[in-house]
Amino acid sequence: MEQLCEADKISYLANVFAICGADGCVSPREVAVIKDVASRLNVSQKEITAARNLVASGHYELALLSDFRVRRDNIEDMVMVALADGNLQPQAAAPIEKFAKTLRFAQADMDMIARRAQSRLNLLFKTARAADRATPVSPSPVANVASAPPPMPQAATSAEPAEVPVVAETPPAARPAPSPPVALPAAVSACLRCRDAAQDQAAYCYGEGETLNVWGCRLLCQPWCVGAPWLKAGTFRPSGCFVFDRDAIRALLAQAAVSAVRCPHFDPDAVERALAALPSQAWPGRRWTLSLAKVGEPGLPLTVRHYRHGCLLRTRQRVSGVAPVGEQLARRIIRDAHRKRHLT
Repeated sequence: MEQLCEADKISYLANVFAICGADGCVSPREVAVIKDVASRLNVSQKEITAARNLVASGHYELALLSDFRVRRDNIEDMVMVALADGNLQPQAAAPIEKFAKTLRFAQADMDMIARRAQSRLNLLFKTARAADRATPVSPSPVANVASAPPPMPQAATSAEPAEVPVVAETPPAARPAPSPPVALPAAVSACLRCRDAAQDQAAYCYGEGETLNVWGCRLLCQPWCVGAPWLKAGTFRPSGCFVFDRDAIRALLAQAAVSAVRCPHFDPDAVERALAALPSQAWPGRRWTLSLAKVGEPGLPLTVRHYRHGCLLRTRQRVSGVAPVGEQLARRIIRDAHRKRHLT
């Protein structure tokens, strides 16, 4: 997790505190999750107290953090603490859903976040249980004295007084061992090796040298070429103009991002900026051409106009989407997305 300023740390932790106490009680498992979040944030006791006071002031509203990636991590930690007891309570689910709508997260995004939160939750408690088994805590001497059988009565003429047992302090509980590094999927590891070997690593993620993509990640498998699934997400007008369905494209990208989210270079915000820079319509002509439906693929019958030797011809064809002509428009989308990143 990237280093946050003090204000963002307090807001981040206050959001988690608010979800933790939404049902009116705090369980030991929720405390363990909060300790894990505080450890990753590297917060001080002063910042913890400030976050707790914010929530305790009453009617606390979940705060929006400055960076999109940090917002995603924050909502993932909120889901994680909400699932700590094994079931999601309505008191915790309602503010999370409202917060997700404010961030414009689709249902596919939330499903992916919930899967990641549950996986981290399982790993956290699995590691804690393994640490407890590996480091047995010796029973307290007080417990030994209490559970020991009563001493045999001694004769009144005992020469030596009974020795007073010395009660040692209970040793502090061992800290859970740090989580072991999780192995990356084979596809992500292979892509990282190729990226490290590339001359321009940033351009590699955009498919430079092979098939270009505007999303900044090869693992999404949504290239800028004919046949790509995202180029079929939309509707045709009778005029032949293709209107992109941004929500459908966003859902396709979120589904594809499940395999790419483990990559340290994957940036969901870059995907969203590229989607915003995408034209809303595609007219067949200099930049776009129609993509004909394959055999067995559902398509839309459309009257296609084209010229041959100066004569206008009309043919009836089944089309399923559009295909880009060249990479000039793709590079402009990438450039506009980068410019928007520096402006925000």
